[in-house]
Amino acid sequence: MARSERPPPDQSEALELERLRAEHEGLRLEHEHLLEAQQLIDKAHSDFVEAYDFAPVPLVTVDRAGTIRHVNRAGSKLLGQSGAHLLGRALRTFVAADDRRALAQHLATARSTDEHTCDLRLARIDGVSLPARLWMRASSRASGFLQIAILDLRERGQEVEEMRRLIESERAARDASTAKDKFIAVLSHELRTPLTPVLAASSLMVARKSVPRDIAAVFEMIQRNIVMETRLIDDLLDVTRIVRGQMFIQLRPTDVHQVAEEATEILAQEVAKKGQSIHLELLAERHWANADPIRMRQVFLNLLRNAVKFTPDGGDVYVRSWNAGSRLTIEVEDSGVGIAPEVLARLFEPFEQVDDGWSNRSTGGGLGLGLAISKGLVDLHGGNLFAGSGGRNQGARFAVQLETVADEVAPSSVEQKAAASVATPELGEGDDTQRKPRILLVDDHPDTLESMIELLTEMGFDVEPARSVSSALAIDMGSVDLIVSDIGLPDGSGLDLMRELQANGRGRPAIALSGFGMESDVRASEEAGFDLHLTKPVDFEVLFDAIRTLNAGHRTGAGGRQ
Repeated sequence: MARSERPPPDQSEALELERLRAEHEGLRLEHEHLLEAQQLIDKAHSDFVEAYDFAPVPLVTVDRAGTIRHVNRAGSKLLGQSGAHLLGRALRTFVAADDRRALAQHLATARSTDEHTCDLRLARIDGVSLPARLWMRASSRASGFLQIAILDLRERGQEVEEMRRLIESERAARDASTAKDKFIAVLSHELRTPLTPVLAASSLMVARKSVPRDIAAVFEMIQRNIVMETRLIDDLLDVTRIVRGQMFIQLRPTDVHQVAEEATEILAQEVAKKGQSIHLELLAERHWANADPIRMRQVFLNLLRNAVKFTPDGGDVYVRSWNAGSRLTIEVEDSGVGIAPEVLARLFEPFEQVDDGWSNRSTGGGLGLGLAISKGLVDLHGGNLFAGSGGRNQGARFAVQLETVADEVAPSSVEQKAAASVATPELGEGDDTQRKPRILLVDDHPDTLESMIELLTEMGFDVEPARSVSSALAIDMGSVDLIVSDIGLPDGSGLDLMRELQANGRGRPAIALSGFGMESDVRASEEAGFDLHLTKPVDFEVLFDAIRTLNAGHRTGAGGRQ
């Protein structure tokens, strides 16, 4: 493909810097728009929670095990106990003994049919027995949560009509929540797309030794802020997945000590800047659990970032572990500002910006999602996450509890040497007779395509660009080693491209790049024939590692779908 003349290197770098500054300003405006959208979401969430809590009809939410997770004021009054004493207790304990078996059957029916109504006798803690009608509705099949409205059959009349209106309001609120989730997904995609070329170009400028140190520092600052922006977007998507019961984890035997150590290593530079110290006291003898290592690392990163943020410069953070029976506890303790007692009950609520007048401990800014996400992820692992503090300036403790499994056998030194002997050489290296790996890069975003071409070329690849499905299909695949493709294209999608190539026997190892990163998007990519789905803006070290791995498998005949 013919290329236009480029300006001299110095002028080119100056032009590139000017373009990136303009794009950075655009990114700042997009960030402001995201915050405005988040304020609207926070207001809608607050209104819904207030409507639930002050609804005149008793409302209870139970999990898959029938444990009470939420109850409004009317529900607490009907059951004869405060909400704090009801949470965590089994609903069956408030049902007459003769009806408890029937309750289990009704709960199972409600989960399989989405809606169900039944009549039972409730037994309050004070001995009062009353007939009640329960309207059960599944909040989502994946989570197993049921929302239950309770009608005291001793009082009917106007309450029945009020119940109907409440159910309709709940349905409208759920529809609004679904629309909000779709909006967040689309918004995240639109925000991710312009971040990709900026990250690619800044990564390229940081890597070039010819770039002066003061200019390279500007690009490093751009990289840091892009990562921060991406983390905000990821948090929005993660909390949406958790609330809707759509967060999936991949469990496998995992060394939890190793995961915690990796999290501390990631934060080493941030800790050093504050003159702090992280002390590892991982003394548990049983420290393997069935866990998703990526998600558990996310949990420890959130807890450690929280500890580092609220600990003064020069302070200490401790990471300890111990066993109690078959359970493993890993605790993160800081010497920071502490948590007020009245804050602890709300600490893990999504979008909760706790301000107790002296610590603002919940998130220290941001969207108020880190701890909520951590709690949701630990719950998905069948574990528990606890918080505690002695009060003001007494620091805080966050403890993760997991069930342990038998230790995995570490690879022997012989196995490690064997693995090293077949390690893939760096792409683009080797003697002059070795052909550079050729990548078909498909993306319709001009800035992304140009910056990715430049970055991949500099890393030692031959790049064949395409802007559409039709132009990609017209390329001779005989010389292509690997495909890197966007999903959204002007004349179809990357999924259509992969299906067509697979159908014609022209399939190659392929990586999908997309601003959409929900589990359903990843599954769709895999089903179409992609080997890997990476979300924009991509971490280029991750991208290069993926290319190396897939290309090595393709050359040895093990990679790619045919």
